[in-house]
Amino acid sequence: MFKKVGICGDWFIAHLEAFIGVESQRDPAISEDLGLENIYLSWHGVGGRTVKKIIDFDLPALEAANLDGIIVQIGSNDLCSPSVSPSGLIDQIQNELLPHLHKLGIQVVYFCQVFHRRPGRTLNQLPIPLHIYNDKVTEFNHMLASLAQDHFLAQFWEHQSLLKCGKINRVWRADGIHLNWHHGQKPFYRSIRGAAIQVRDLLSY
Repeated sequence: MFKKVGICGDWFIAHLEAFIGVESQRDPAISEDLGLENIYLSWHGVGGRTVKKIIDFDLPALEAANLDGIIVQIGSNDLCSPSVSPSGLIDQIQNELLPHLHKLGIQVVYFCQVFHRRPGRTLNQLPIPLHIYNDKVTEFNHMLASLAQDHFLAQFWEHQSLLKCGKINRVWRADGIHLNWHHGQKPFYRSIRGAAIQVRDLLSY
């Protein structure tokens, strides 16, 4: 039986969807369905997304998709704000986002780890110093992994195939924030594919 799985998030997901749209025309190993059987994928990536914006703007689209499970890449834009703490963001996920997703009938939510940022070769206008942002990301990922151990709906996904690909310094764009086209998107594709397999298999038990 086919499982309906959403892939939702910020620019990382929007860029990946664009990458798939172009590269699938010349590389048969890349496809919108990630080359997986018994799964229907619904993509929803929007630049600048935060947890609050998903709640405010994306729930109707997610409800219309009638999803069984969802993969969420979110948090980097939230943590840029000086007023957002890792613990406050976890509270918002646990007390607001997850209950909304549960009401939609979603049975499992895979939250992907948030990426640290690198010093950019182009102007990088972070509202907080880079080292403070990265410290917040480290704390948030740790707390997100803990939430996944305690919450019946949540799981945590580490982008190991990307971060351990052996070319970690080559995967970033000049801004130090986003993944580049030639070295970053394909490992990210493989990682999201791995998460989708986990969601599908978990839903099949």
